[in-house]
Amino acid sequence: MRAWTHRLEGIVLLFTAIALLFGLFGHHIPDTFQGLGVLSRMLDNFRPHLLGLALCGAAVLAISRMPKTALLIAVASIFGGLWMVLDHRQRIAPPLQSVSHQMEVLWFNVLKDNPITPDQLSTALQSSNAAVIVLAEAAPAFAALPALAQAYPFREGCVAQDQCELLILSQHPLGPITFETTAFGPQRLARFQVRPPNQNPVTVVAAHRIKPWYLGLTETGDDWMNAVLSGDRNTPLIVMGDFNATPWSRQLTHLTQVHGLQTYPRPLSTWPAQAGPFGLAIDHILTRGPASITGLSTWGHDLGSNHLGLRATISIGP
Repeated sequence: MRAWTHRLEGIVLLFTAIALLFGLFGHHIPDTFQGLGVLSRMLDNFRPHLLGLALCGAAVLAISRMPKTALLIAVASIFGGLWMVLDHRQRIAPPLQSVSHQMEVLWFNVLKDNPITPDQLSTALQSSNAAVIVLAEAAPAFAALPALAQAYPFREGCVAQDQCELLILSQHPLGPITFETTAFGPQRLARFQVRPPNQNPVTVVAAHRIKPWYLGLTETGDDWMNAVLSGDRNTPLIVMGDFNATPWSRQLTHLTQVHGLQTYPRPLSTWPAQAGPFGLAIDHILTRGPASITGLSTWGHDLGSNHLGLRATISIGP
């Protein structure tokens, strides 16, 4: 019996150590690291969960014959969680000293097989009161376009039912737009300008990114994002999309740090929609320059997608 107890303790210690190490350091492991790159990108999104599992493992070890080991693991897990919070706070957009206007924007991954009716979707989108809407996997919205034309007279993307990845709807005129093709198909990335009347234009980058652990397929998107985000940092910029990556993942920490992108104080879980606040924050709205998120909420809880949308109020400086 004692031998089995020792074995169980060893198993708990092994898995607790693995959870702790990936929770603390997994995002530092490069994609090219032999044997661990793919696994690290898959576990990146779950870093808080892994630290929580390590705490649970420490509790089990504490009542066994390893109280000192348990204490070290618990302290390391708590430290890792606090470090994650502090790191996120460094990327929060400060309030603007002067605001010229505000803009409501909406991001929503509709889900290409969503059974929602065109009437339901068009009613929900118009009720959002967003000035700019970007939809991913937008095929279910194609039949709703006639009903949306009056409220959103400016449109890009979604030229046909079977060519409907990103759909951009706007109450204001749109400036030059560029789409980019990825390994998963055309028009999954877009850059465009929104031109509110009597205001400076606002640049928007929209992205439906490939899962970051699909190594060998993500490079096109990475290169394109780095190129379009390398521009002027003194003009208002909004970045929105389904990144398939959480704020504490390697992909998002790199993107925000390198390009000076800023976020909202509290990450909101968007996937899977049914998990509510216990899900993963893989959809994001970020800003840079004289643009700051002053309100953010999830959207579309009853619209049939496996993602929740994000609706943001963006304050724009002069």
